[in-house]
Amino acid sequence: MLLNVSCHLYLSLGCHMFMQARFKPIISMLEDIYTSVMCRVGTKHDLCETLDRNICPRIMRKLHKLKDKSRFWQARAAGNGKYNVCHGLEGYVFSIIDKTCTCRVWELSGIPCVHAIAVMREERQNVEDFVHDYYSVDMYKKAFANAINPVNGRNQWVKQDVPTFLPPQFDVSLKNLAFKRRSEEGENSNEKVQTSERMSRKGHHKTCSRCGVSGHTKRTCS
Repeated sequence: MLLNVSCHLYLSLGCHMFMQARFKPIISMLEDIYTSVMCRVGTKHDLCETLDRNICPRIMRKLHKLKDKSRFWQARAAGNGKYNVCHGLEGYVFSIIDKTCTCRVWELSGIPCVHAIAVMREERQNVEDFVHDYYSVDMYKKAFANAINPVNGRNQWVKQDVPTFLPPQFDVSLKNLAFKRRSEEGENSNEKVQTSERMSRKGHHKTCSRCGVSGHTKRTCS
């Protein structure tokens, strides 16, 4: 579980920071990602030392909102640890022994749903005791326990006896070059692409309106 939490945190942070640094050169991009992740992990590590509750602050804020919504739900005991939680025309079956609800929110998220909180209110139980360990402060501290060590700047890098890699040359003359569309099979590449809505007159036989002879028009009629 701890490995999955750490991987998820570092991957999510890395993807977000990679999107910001992706347009930089390779070395600058890696330095930017490394510095951002190092500062992020260091900030979270210091934050963990100030937390004095068992549940992370973000989850606690979510629980407070769910507690306010649970006031509108009525829990009715059915025996054997099962309850019928209803509000208006809506109703769900909750089992406090199996820790399951037919809405399946608790099973999917690990946070008690609004129906579970309504039952816990009737049972006089603490909601924080039913939150999954994934959201505990201890798990949060373990995820950020290992800090990322800083490294020296480029002036301290050991020079290697390798050839210098130069960027590819960019031809300025190709900047404003208009590329033509490739002709498809059976299409004459020398034909001009019709860009207007007028139809082509190719293949149309001209007929003179003055003398009635085909092959020319009245403009060229003699």
